[in-house]
Amino acid sequence: MMKGKVRSGKGDGKYYIGMDVYQDRFREVLGYSPFPGTLNIEVDVEERRELEESLEGKAITEVYRDGERLSDVTVFPCKVEEKECAALRLEKTDHPESILELISPHNLREMLGLEDDDTVEITKE
Repeated sequence: MMKGKVRSGKGDGKYYIGMDVYQDRFREVLGYSPFPGTLNIEVDVEERRELEESLEGKAITEVYRDGERLSDVTVFPCKVEEKECAALRLEKTDHPESILELISPHNLREMLGLEDDDTVEITKE
């Protein structure tokens, strides 16, 4: 279990998660198409590492779009406030390691009524 604070992103998650090539791969490994966007949570880096080590990560590699290689990503199925989601560890990101990006079949911010600085709990599936 880990707690963190909701943070606003720059909108990059919406762009990348919404790409068909990623949607297809997420559907393969998670069994669902995620909402096009991420919920960004600021967490303690050591707690993040411990959570990722305790979860079964699923790698998505060799992702290409229009001849360009996109970021590899490892997804870690988990829950935030008891809602199904997956934590992402991206090969290429502008975020510091303290920012954990979550995807879900739902718009988590809206579904859970979250605003910046709200505290959430992330747990194993």
